[in-house]
Amino acid sequence: MKRKARLILFVVIVAAVLTAAWVIVPGPFGHDGATVSFSKSAGNVLVLNFWATWCAPCVAEMPSLGRLRDETADLDVQFGFITREDAPVVRKFIQKRGIDLPVYILTGEPPECFQGRSIPATFVIGKTGMIAMRHFGAAVWDADSVVAFVRGLAAKPE
Repeated sequence: MKRKARLILFVVIVAAVLTAAWVIVPGPFGHDGATVSFSKSAGNVLVLNFWATWCAPCVAEMPSLGRLRDETADLDVQFGFITREDAPVVRKFIQKRGIDLPVYILTGEPPECFQGRSIPATFVIGKTGMIAMRHFGAAVWDADSVVAFVRGLAAKPE
């Protein structure tokens, strides 16, 4: 019975991750308010970071997440930085700080598997759609062990 329950949970998580709708904040990445589905991420590793402009730990860990993105740029690893704030606030923040990360605005409730009581909250989703790592609070995301973990996930066959 436990195996069946885990399989059902896996299907729900994969469906929630890959079909959730997000809105891209206009920025240096060339999109302008288009609705996006992470279904295009199926088969890739996906790093999602929930953050806010007013959250000092969120802002503090952004450079290390950017370096993690750079360290995995040769692999099929995608990143999404998710906030609930208004687009003008976020746009001003990313322009003022010169942030070139893929920032998205959440248009509704996140899937239950991503709900938490604190930010920053970071989730690493493997190629199969399973959450391979979740972390609440700031972290050093470009540490050798984290880079190796994400690279290892990306290198695994589906």
